[in-house]
Amino acid sequence: MKMHLIKTNDDTLYEIIHQEPETKQIDIDFMKRKYLCGTVFRKDGLYWFVRKIEEAQIVTDKEVVIEKPKKKGRPKKENLEKQ
Repeated sequence: MKMHLIKTNDDTLYEIIHQEPETKQIDIDFMKRKYLCGTVFRKDGLYWFVRKIEEAQIVTDKEVVIEKPKKKGRPKKENLEKQ
């Protein structure tokens, strides 16, 4: 799942939780509690309900190769007796 982020001028990162059009009459405090957001931005005709990211770690995508295990036959009877 991809996170949508906002980076402010002071390099603070916020995760976008919800957007509402400014034209709606909404209770900002109620919406902040509903979406568990501490901050609301207003831009481009929208209210942006966001959560501040306190600590972040950059993880690069790596190609994962999963090899199919080689098919093994039944162990020979003499191998079972040695164990």
